[in-house]
Amino acid sequence: MQELVVGVAGSGALARTKLAGRVWGSIPRSRPMPRYRDDDDDDDDDDDDDDDRPRRRYHGRPRPQPSVRVGLGVVIALLGLFLFGAALFAVASYANWKREAAATARSGRTYTRDRFVGLVIGKTPDEVRAAVGAPDSTQYVGRQQWWYYYGVTTDPATGEVDSRVQVAFGTDGRVERVNYH
Repeated sequence: MQELVVGVAGSGALARTKLAGRVWGSIPRSRPMPRYRDDDDDDDDDDDDDDDRPRRRYHGRPRPQPSVRVGLGVVIALLGLFLFGAALFAVASYANWKREAAATARSGRTYTRDRFVGLVIGKTPDEVRAAVGAPDSTQYVGRQQWWYYYGVTTDPATGEVDSRVQVAFGTDGRVERVNYH
């Protein structure tokens, strides 16, 4: 014998079912959808693939499949790497452009390494500026300073122009060494 009575009482729906002498009470309206349990242990490896249970919902929309979420994560990660690489490329291009512009501004003022060392070693900053020109960049650490010139010297072994020359001033204010990069 089966009897089903449904009615509205107060704020929630009232559902009563009488099955074989058992009576179940009211079920509130705001109760979430019941989750289905799989009690048989025979086919546990494919329970999630071919069942017709409704998918869990969040914010009123169906939750995307895991493969879609992983795919979106990969796309977002690749987009972030692309933007990061583009930013690094822009910074490196600007630095190269600045070096090339400085080398072009000298227009032919290249020296051999020996000639450059002869012009700057033991000289004060004013004397160096008069001999080879203003530096392309400078760096100060404590009482020491380094001046950098781009594209001013040639490597005697290869004949190619050095990308950078570092002129290191000592604590006495005179050039004590020249480094090539």
